Amino acid sequence: MNDDGQTSTYNSLNDKEEKRSLVLGLLGAIVGGLIGSIPWMIAYNFNWVLSILGAAIGFCAMKGYELGKGPEGVVKKVSIITISLIIVVFAQYVVGVLYAYQAMQGMRFSPTILDTVEIFNELLFSEPEFQRAMLADTGIGIFFALLGLSGLFKGKTTDPFDNDGATDTDEITDDEQSDSLN
Repeated sequence: MNDDGQTSTYNSLNDKEEKRSLVLGLLGAIVGGLIGSIPWMIAYNFNWVLSILGAAIGFCAMKGYELGKGPEGVVKKVSIITISLIIVVFAQYVVGVLYAYQAMQGMRFSPTILDTVEIFNELLFSEPEFQRAMLADTGIGIFFALLGLSGLFKGKTTDPFDNDGATDTDEITDDEQSDSLN
């Protein structure tokens, strides 16, 4: 009871409402996106380019965000898109490093992963042809990640004027409709 003798329903409503945390949502999206990037990296290891896997990164990032109970609305969309794009770039970088590592192993040169990262970075920042190839592959991944996210977000949008699935036209009875025609 509050001071004027009325019971407060505020606390009971807050107990039912899920608490939303941007930090947990972002962490969930990062973990989800990284999990979604694993098939992408495996496919690239076999020299397969499967566009659907770019969308899988976005899907997994969205699921991770939702499991982390991140806030809804524009914050959700911006967070998931941003994280998905960063993870696509990161996954493409990892794939490039692993590909370079395997290529050097085939030449009987046994670098460590750190050596490979250093060599890869030198190529990435000094060779225009290498840069174009990386940008093209990353661009394809980004395109399909965004394409997949647009489909996911499209399915999640709701009409703000929709009242439990009923529209204004659903509420018009047959009598009202016939009266308006006369």
